[in-house]
Formats: sequence, structure tokens, C-alpha cells
Amino acid sequence: NDSNPGTKQRPWRTIAKANSSLKAGNTVYIRAGEYQEVIKPSQSGKPGQYITYKAYPGEKPVITNSPGEKVAIVLRNRSYIKVDGLTVDGKGEYVNSNINRWALLNNAHYNIFENNDFKDAEGYQCFWIVDSNYNKIINNRVDRCGTYDPRQFGVAKAEGAGDAISILCGNSNLVEGNVMTRAGHNLVALNGDNNVIKDNVFDGKWGSNKGYRTLEASTKCSTGLGYNLIENNVFKNTMPGCCTGRLKPMALKLQGTGQIFRKNFVYNNDFSAIGGGVRPPNANGMSKDKIYNNVFYNNGMLFDFSDKGNVAPQGSDRNVFKNNIVYASKETTVVLADLLISSQSAGNDPLNK
Repeated sequence: NDSNPGTKQRPWRTIAKANSSLKAGNTVYIRAGEYQEVIKPSQSGKPGQYITYKAYPGEKPVITNSPGEKVAIVLRNRSYIKVDGLTVDGKGEYVNSNINRWALLNNAHYNIFENNDFKDAEGYQCFWIVDSNYNKIINNRVDRCGTYDPRQFGVAKAEGAGDAISILCGNSNLVEGNVMTRAGHNLVALNGDNNVIKDNVFDGKWGSNKGYRTLEASTKCSTGLGYNLIENNVFKNTMPGCCTGRLKPMALKLQGTGQIFRKNFVYNNDFSAIGGGVRPPNANGMSKDKIYNNVFYNNGMLFDFSDKGNVAPQGSDRNVFKNNIVYASKETTVVLADLLISSQSAGNDPLNK
């Protein structure tokens, strides 16, 4: 009963009551059961005094079929919120899901999501972080954002739909220790500066001979450059895409400036292990990226660079490959596809230092 004081003996009935009641430093324990509600706190916490939504020990609360905009967790202009140990489940693939997004963060900072289980959202951006900084996404299980083939749902698209975790114009966020499977487009779409992506497992496989890209780092923000750190991750099982023109996806895409990709294990991907290029108006070149101390095993080719014939404001040169182990690949050569060096890269090969 929401008229209760919210104790163990006399608990509240709804998450909505918790949203309106919690103050900085408070924790609400959510008991087992299904909640067709949304986590949407009415105020922020404070440094050292988080507002926490936490699963009751040993129990599994599930948020599903959230009302309104169909987003399970909404943090607009909210900071110092923690969500721990919950399950968010849309209970169906793509348009059959009853949730559009697991979470939306907009101008939301210093929030923590840990030990949660995120399943089945329509997307496109299933966990969307927009203009938000210093958030932590750690030790979660993330599975099935969007769909591998929208055409089976009567939706005409040239590729799969859905970015499981999408950071747009967000800086200094941490994505660590997560296991991520089955996103229609990217498991992580990274567009911001100074973010850290580490110790995660990226698995692109949807089924037998079906899979798509694991990660895309681009520069779609007006002030964004790159300088993100991607380390100690596993990237595996990128396979043929669903649709004409997207049949040979690279395992991961690095664009922007100063990206650091190190100590990762990239394996069992059918086509290029890593790639980049120039595709205006938003993806502005690939410059000064550093790719070192990685292991590439059983992939197609090592690196595929494609320049689509437009000027790259940040340039497409001075990228470094160093101290990598490349083993059992179909090709280990660098492939420059449609590269217009003289007009697009100021005469520089993309690997010149």
C-alpha cells in the first residue's frame, strides 16, 4: 500500500511511490514480481548520497511494459542515481517488444547501472546516453536490442536495426565488465570523448551464419573528436549481415581522432577485424588512432579503410598499428578500398606516422 511508511513490514506498493519519495542517500529495495512501471526519480541524489533502486537480496524484480514512452528507466536532468540488480525485459524481439528502450539518460551525470539484466527492446537506441557524462555501466547482461533482419517484421531496411548501448555526445563514461549479445546494428555505438570501454564481452552472433558489428566509434557531435580508450575486451562472431549492401560487416569500426584500441582479443569474425573510413556528414575521418598489443585470430582481413570521396576535416592519416598478433586470418594485409589519397588525405597514407 503506497500509504504505508515503506518499511519491510509495511512496504510501498509501487515504484511510482518510490520515485516521488526518495531523497539523496535513500535506497529502495524492490521485491520479486513484475512491475509495469518506470523508474523516474523526481530529484537527483548528491555526491556520496546516491538515490538507489536495488533488487531485494535473493529476489528478481522485473520491469516490463513500461507506460508512456515505453522506457523502463528515465533519467532526464538527474544525477547520482544508482540502479542495481534489476531485470528489464521487453518480452519480444524488435516491434514485438513491449519496451522501446531499457534506459534513457539525457543531461544525466554520475549515475551507476550495475548487475542488471537488460533483455529485448525495440530500439533503435536501447540504452541511450545523450549529452551525459561520468556515468558507469558495469557488470550488466545485455541481450537482443532491435533485430538482425527487420524485413521479417515487414520493415524495409538495408541493415539490422538497434544499438544496444549508444553514447551520443557523452564524455568520460565507463562501460566495464558487461556481457553483450545480439544487437541489430552495434552492441556499442560510441560518439563522444574520453570514454572508457573495458573488460567487456561483445558477441555479434544471432544464429547460424548470422551476426553483425560489435562496436562503432564515430564523431557525430559538433565538438566531438574521439580520444576514447577501448581495452581488454573480447570482440567475436561478426558474420554476414541480413541485407544487400550489408553482407560483409567489419567486426568493429574506429573513426575520429586519437582512439586507443589496445589489449583486446578479436576473433572468429568473418570479414575485416577492424576498419574505418570517411562517410560524411558525420563520420569525420580516422586520424592518430593507435591500435596496439591486440590479438587478432581467425578473422577475414586485418584492416579495411574506405574513403567515400569527401573531404575529411580531421584527416585520415597517422594511424598506428603496432605490436599486434595476427594469426590464422584469411588475409592479413591492409586493404585500402576506393581511397582517394591525393584529394582526401592530403597526400598521406592512412598508416603514415
